[in-house]
Amino acid sequence: MTRTVADCLKSAQLAVKQAPEHVENWLSLGQFQQLMEQTGPATRSFEQAWAAAADQQRWALYLTAAEQLLELYQRQGRRQEFVMACLRLLKQPGLDSYGFCAETVLLKLGQFYLTRGPHGVALHYFKQALAQAEQQLDTVSCGEAHFLLGQVLRKLEQLDQAEEHFRLALKIASELKQAARMANLYSVLARFYQQREQWKDAETMQAKSIEVGKLLKQQAGVASGLSNLGIVQMKQEHLMQARQSFTEALELYRSLENPAGEADQLTNLGILATLENQLEDAERHLQQAWQHYQTLALPPRIEQVTQLLVNLAQLQKPHATLQ
Repeated sequence: MTRTVADCLKSAQLAVKQAPEHVENWLSLGQFQQLMEQTGPATRSFEQAWAAAADQQRWALYLTAAEQLLELYQRQGRRQEFVMACLRLLKQPGLDSYGFCAETVLLKLGQFYLTRGPHGVALHYFKQALAQAEQQLDTVSCGEAHFLLGQVLRKLEQLDQAEEHFRLALKIASELKQAARMANLYSVLARFYQQREQWKDAETMQAKSIEVGKLLKQQAGVASGLSNLGIVQMKQEHLMQARQSFTEALELYRSLENPAGEADQLTNLGILATLENQLEDAERHLQQAWQHYQTLALPPRIEQVTQLLVNLAQLQKPHATLQ
C-alpha cells in the first residue's frame, strides 16, 4: 500500500511524541511539514532539531537544521532571526570538519544587507567572505564574493573598485568555464559601462553576453541583450546596427510569445525610424506598440508611446529610449 505525504507526516509526529530527544525525528517532521506547506510548524520543528543537535553536539545534524532554518527565515521575512542564526553559526567552533563553509554564510549575510541596507554592512561581510574564501581556496565563492562586492560598491558609488571586482569575477568564471555565469557578468558589465556612459565598452560587453547566450540557447536573455545592444548602438549613432539589433530582438520576443518584449522593440524601432526621418515607419511601429501596451494594460508605457506619437505628429524627434 502506497503511503501519502500526509501518512508520513502522521508517522513523524508520532515519532517525535515518542522520542522527542532524537534530532532525526524533528528533522523528518520538519521536512514533511514543508512538503505539506506548513511553514510555521516546519520552522518550529527545525528550531527544535537545531537546539537538540547543539545540546548533543551532533554537528552534522546541527548544520542540516541550520540550513533549513536560514531558508525558512528568509522566506518568511524573519530578518532578525535570520541574522542571529547566521551569527550563531559563525561563532560556533569546530564546524569546519563537518563541511561548514563560513564564506557561504558571510555571503548570505552580505546579500541580506545588500538588499535591505545599510550597504556599508554588506561591504563588510562581502570582504570577510572573500578573505575566508581565498584562505580556503574556494574559487567558486571567491567569484561570487567579487561579483557581490562589485554590486555593493556600485551602490556606494565607488565605481572604479566596483569595475575591478566585476572583472575579477568574470576572470574566475572564465577559468572555471562557467558559461552561464560569464553571460550574466558580461551583461552586468555592459549595464555598468552604460551607467558611466562608456558606450564602446558597453557595446563590447553586451555583444559578448549575446554571443555566449546564443551558444547556451538562452533565448530570453539573448532577446534582452539585443534590445540593450540596440540602445547602446543608438547612443553612439550607429543607427543601422541598432536597427538590426532591435529587429532581431523583436523576432525573438515574437517566437517566445512575449508581447511586452515585442512592444518594447516596436517602440525602439519607432524611435529609431523617427531619428532617421522615416515617419511612416515610425508611426506604424509606435501604433503597434501602443496597441500591445493597451492590451497588456501598462499605463506608463501607454503614456510614453502616446507622447512619442504626439512628438511624431509635430515632427519632433524624441530623445529617450526604453531602459
